[in-house]
Amino acid sequence: MGEELDDAAFVRLLVMETVMDELGAASWPEALRGPLLEVQYQARMKGLRDNFPDASPEILRVDGEAAGWLVIARREAEIRLVDIAVSHSYRGRGLASRRIQELLAEADSVNKPVRLSVGVMNPAVRLYERLGFQRTGGDPVRHFMEWRPRES
Repeated sequence: MGEELDDAAFVRLLVMETVMDELGAASWPEALRGPLLEVQYQARMKGLRDNFPDASPEILRVDGEAAGWLVIARREAEIRLVDIAVSHSYRGRGLASRRIQELLAEADSVNKPVRLSVGVMNPAVRLYERLGFQRTGGDPVRHFMEWRPRES
């Protein structure tokens, strides 16, 4: 149970770190930043539970240390990469790339597309494109992207 508690605390901090980056909130006064990050964290987790009740969370580890988090929904018609985040101290080491490539290999073996949505300003868009994802739609805030398995 201790590791699960540690994992939950890690995910909480990681989501808040990610949201802080997304909002550019690092320089905001703590009195404003703390409550806002808490609201954003709660909203993100509620959105995951409500929209992807079938999703499986996974802690990404480097040498046993929690380094990132992803959430995957394996569905009949698709594999959905619901969320992925890597802690600042582990970024740039290929952790997300390797895990996504494993997910693509899994999708290829079961002949399912992998779909995701990503903020239009998120630098991960370039990673997804390098890995073979293509934009399939979206709006001014988010891109919808898809990777398709090789034709058999």
